[in-house]
Amino acid sequence: MYNKNNERPVQRQEQNEEDPTLSGRYSRNLIPGKIGAQEQKKLNSARVLVAGLGGLGSAVIANLACLGFENLGILDSDKVEVTNLNRQFIHKESNIGKLKTDSAVEFIKSFNSNIKITTHAVRLERDDFNGKWKMENGKLDEKNNYPLSIIHYPFSTDEEILGNYDYVLDCFDNWESKFLLNEECVRLNKTLIHAGAEGLRGQVMTIKPGKTCCLSCIFNDGGLESPPYTRKSQDAEPQKEVIAPIVNIIGSIAVYELVENILNQDYANGTILRYDLNNNTLKKSYSEKNKRCSVCSKCKN
Repeated sequence: MYNKNNERPVQRQEQNEEDPTLSGRYSRNLIPGKIGAQEQKKLNSARVLVAGLGGLGSAVIANLACLGFENLGILDSDKVEVTNLNRQFIHKESNIGKLKTDSAVEFIKSFNSNIKITTHAVRLERDDFNGKWKMENGKLDEKNNYPLSIIHYPFSTDEEILGNYDYVLDCFDNWESKFLLNEECVRLNKTLIHAGAEGLRGQVMTIKPGKTCCLSCIFNDGGLESPPYTRKSQDAEPQKEVIAPIVNIIGSIAVYELVENILNQDYANGTILRYDLNNNTLKKSYSEKNKRCSVCSKCKN
């Protein structure tokens, strides 16, 4: 469209380029009464860490990229294996053997170049004092040739990593890492969206330190339930069966749980969502904080 002097309306064009909600990139996200332009900007600016880049992480990252989360951290120490490809669609055959963080960067940047990415190729361990993120795959970024929108952290403590984010999405595939992440998020007062899937079932819950129960409230310290594998075991967990549909469903629910937490500060209420693909049922249950919980009982926030 041109004006009478055959000139383009530069001012409007520049405004559209600066605001993707007006230019069309995120315009279909705008749902009357739920997500408006201001809400979309909150999603754009939220700082989110995705911990685990497997099946759940794949679904989560794809949804975050579609919704316009433009400040992402991604964390995983593993490399892409052929057995990952039945569900981890952000990784390609040509990336087998590469770090999952590098493989995920390729997917994200090819899909949404607006996203700023910080990678953490580390794993969570326990030492005699507290959890720490530690290197597993050696020194990274030796040539320092990554794009400026991608920051690589080869070594950091848990506090240095988690402190950079407003929200954390638990997409780990093992309970030891999940429990440790839960502890550190409670200690550092970070909102944690827990997601887990195995076989044909999965679950999602929001953990807000001082306001809701945490993982240890439910699965440890007098809780009524037990996870499939406990953090007390030092043995490697046996191979677990999981298919793409369940991780895609659970990952999508987890991302919308994140959206609700960002747009509604009073959203979290201790609800656990459980989905069973075998009979296509979604169940909600409520769990109160466990007063005997060794992790969050002293949290008064």
